[in-house]
Amino acid sequence: MGPSSLGDQVQAEYHEFIGADRPRGWDTQLPDEPVANLDYTIGYELVEIGDGGGFQSRLVPVAGAGVGTYFVGASAGLFGELGWNLPNSVAVLSARRGLSPSAQAGVGVDPWSLRLFAGSGGFAVAHYLPLDGTVTRSSRSVSSEPLVGFVSAGVGASWNRWRLDYYFTFFSDTFETQRTSTDFGTLSISYSF
Repeated sequence: MGPSSLGDQVQAEYHEFIGADRPRGWDTQLPDEPVANLDYTIGYELVEIGDGGGFQSRLVPVAGAGVGTYFVGASAGLFGELGWNLPNSVAVLSARRGLSPSAQAGVGVDPWSLRLFAGSGGFAVAHYLPLDGTVTRSSRSVSSEPLVGFVSAGVGASWNRWRLDYYFTFFSDTFETQRTSTDFGTLSISYSF
């Protein structure tokens, strides 16, 4: 990450291509630093109701931890899903995305699946690069919150190897002087080979 990633040039070219104003703020970007992280997430299907191919529901506690230059911390949450012909996998937690059902990409469903899903959890954060700055050099930063909570909910559909998901995530404040929320929606379309 940093100036060597050429993010400034790529965004400026894209803005020029679409006729938008030149992007600002690149003079304050973080310095060059390699980004490497080792993350581990585990989920356990605590409750499952129904059989494959019909109406199903499940409740899955999930937990994870990460260490590296991007994120150091731990997470825990609870994921629930109900629908028809559910994929044989569960969502994962991410400090950037909350609940990510798109992580189920690569799991084929024959022939289709429809589902509603929701989850809630939190992170204990020791270091988060976008807020706490770089590890190997002095850089801009804010005082990040040590505990961050979230709630995610959405809807999804799969047909053979195609998958479409939409979900919205609400976060608690992630740093002390935060003035606006970091809530966001995600639309994911994927195809598995």
